[in-house]
Amino acid sequence: SMFKSVLEGIVAYATSKVLIQGVNLVAALIVIRTLSVFEYGVWQLAQSAGAIIGMLALPYLENIFVTDMARDLGENNPGRYRAELASFSRIVFPLSIAVGFALFFLSPIVSRWIGSELAIPVLKIFSLTFFLAPIKRVYLLFFLTKAKFAFEAGFQFLNRFGYLVFVLIFVSFL
Repeated sequence: SMFKSVLEGIVAYATSKVLIQGVNLVAALIVIRTLSVFEYGVWQLAQSAGAIIGMLALPYLENIFVTDMARDLGENNPGRYRAELASFSRIVFPLSIAVGFALFFLSPIVSRWIGSELAIPVLKIFSLTFFLAPIKRVYLLFFLTKAKFAFEAGFQFLNRFGYLVFVLIFVSFL
C-alpha cells in the first residue's frame, strides 16, 4: 500500500540521516584532531575548489530525468524508462570521468589558486571520487524512480561511509 511505502521511506531516510550524521561526526573529529589550523583551512579550500570544479559534472541532472522516468514507469513503458536511464548514463559517465581527469591533472594549478601546495594531494585524492560518482548517480536515480527508498538511503549511507574511509586514508599519509 502507499501508506506502507511512505512509512518505509520515512524510516529508511531517518535512519540513514542519523547514521550519516554519526559518520560525519567521526570524520570531523578525525580531521580536527589530525590537522593543524592551517592544514584544516587548506583541506576546506581544496574541498570547495573540488566542489566548484565538480559543478561541471552537472550534479543536478537527475532532477531532469526523474519526472520523465517516473512517468514512464507509471505508464508501464519500461523500454522508454531503460532508454532514459541509458541516456543519463551516457551523459554522466564521460562527463564525470573528464572532470576527474581535469581535477587530477590541474591540481597543481588549483593549489596555486588556493595558495598552498598542500592542496595537491587532497585534490588528487578528491579527483578519484569523480570516477566512482557516475556509478553512484545511476544507482541513486534508479532507486529513486523505482521508489526503493531503503536502497537509496542505504546507498547514501555507504557513500558517506566512503568519505570516512577517504579521510582515514588521507590522514594516514600525514
